[in-house]
Amino acid sequence: MPGGVLDIDPECYTCGTAPDTILNFGWSKDPEYLEINSNGRLNLKVGFEESTRDETKQYDIARIAERIRITYRRGTYELREGGRIGRSKTVATFDVGLSVVDGLLEFSQSRENTLRRLREVLDIFYGAPIKESATATPKSA
Repeated sequence: MPGGVLDIDPECYTCGTAPDTILNFGWSKDPEYLEINSNGRLNLKVGFEESTRDETKQYDIARIAERIRITYRRGTYELREGGRIGRSKTVATFDVGLSVVDGLLEFSQSRENTLRRLREVLDIFYGAPIKESATATPKSA
């Protein structure tokens, strides 16, 4: 992290085994990761090994949820602690200013607004400001 700039490794998807995921911000915080799905939300997920016991999964989810409550501004996220847990689990979802219009992602207000909101979450999650060039511009899918 030279100069306090993050080195994230975003990867875009247009098809494949997980077509709902369109932008993944890398695995550097494994087992937690951030991704934008086709609904335009930025999701904080935690991945589990298949052999992980349900009690351990629930403990990890509760720990991450508590960290989110402490770290992020109230109203900027929606916690999703309950529900189905498979190999991954969405713990929180963030509105970063993307909308689905006629099946395509668009900026709700402006590109700048979306980038600002995205940076707010990424800065906290990864621990330092990200490079402008590392922020992917959403494209219609």
